[in-house]
Amino acid sequence: MLWIVDSLVCKAGTEQQMLELGRLIDSSGVDVRLATFESTQPDYVLDVFPHPVAFPLERIWAPGGIRQLWRLAGYLRAERIDIVHCFMVKSGIAGVVAGALAGTPVVLTSRRDLGYYYTPNWLKIVRLLNRGVTRLTANCEAAKRVAAEAEGFDPSRIDVLYNGVDITRFRPRSEVPEAADDSGGPALPAGCRVVGIVANYREVKDLPLFIRAAALLATQVPDAVFLLVGQGTLQPELEELAASLGLGGRIFFTGGVGSVPSLLRRMTIACLSSHSEGFSNSVLEYMATELPVVAMDVGGVGEAVVDGRTGLLIRERTPEAFAAGLLTLLKDPELAASMGRAGLEDCRGRFSLPVAVRVLETYYRGLK
Repeated sequence: MLWIVDSLVCKAGTEQQMLELGRLIDSSGVDVRLATFESTQPDYVLDVFPHPVAFPLERIWAPGGIRQLWRLAGYLRAERIDIVHCFMVKSGIAGVVAGALAGTPVVLTSRRDLGYYYTPNWLKIVRLLNRGVTRLTANCEAAKRVAAEAEGFDPSRIDVLYNGVDITRFRPRSEVPEAADDSGGPALPAGCRVVGIVANYREVKDLPLFIRAAALLATQVPDAVFLLVGQGTLQPELEELAASLGLGGRIFFTGGVGSVPSLLRRMTIACLSSHSEGFSNSVLEYMATELPVVAMDVGGVGEAVVDGRTGLLIRERTPEAFAAGLLTLLKDPELAASMGRAGLEDCRGRFSLPVAVRVLETYYRGLK
């Protein structure tokens, strides 16, 4: 089978998930190969996929792009690929077109978000491409519903395959000696309680909501500090907002520096404030680190977080509502600890990487 991705150079959620799945999948039963649109690959990609196939592609509907589509179709025919699985937007176009040209028996495309970027014209293209798709895979029931409703795709042909988290990498604080757990991130005040969020600094993550909630909470919880683990072009704008709300000395931005697992182990509560999410990898990482979660109830978040048991789901998008959820857990450490333990149990039982790999292998074999 061939996985087609735009790129694995940026190690964001989908990219990291594919690298982890590719590392563990049983190659004796499912021979997974990788095709990307990058001409060269970093070493961490080559460690998982030693012989990736490159189809350098910037614009699909240009002479160079058309040539790459023909090359990809020729590769599918020559290598007698049984299954093509397309991830990301550009890959979903190129893989479906090349699969149709090559007569590939099974063509899969993936839905890993709620299509927040869809426009009427884009939906027309997607519906047309879907005629050449055997089945869709979605990483949560919420993404499945969007694909069925917005794209008009038969829901009986959409399969939910949940993400998995590496529970050997993301571990609770109690399981890692403090001396061996150097985060490499910002120096936080001693004795503080850390309210944190892992999210790249992008508009869809609604980090201003988190910062405004932090400003409300800071006046009520003197020992609370706030940590934004991520990077992105919005950092100066977010720092300016934090300063204007009087959070100087109480809020910290990593700017992409530091070990995410170690930074999580410094947190007391972990958050998600996004406008739109599929099945959040960050939430799984929180749960694997035994952290209670306070999250906006968007997309597939409620399929991982059990409201009142492993965290709190916030349904009103206001700083006041988000801050109230955080305050509830900061005022009741026993409740917070019990939610963290329940989340860890759920994560290890349902959302670990080995579970996700076994499900994926069984799924692929069932398509033959």
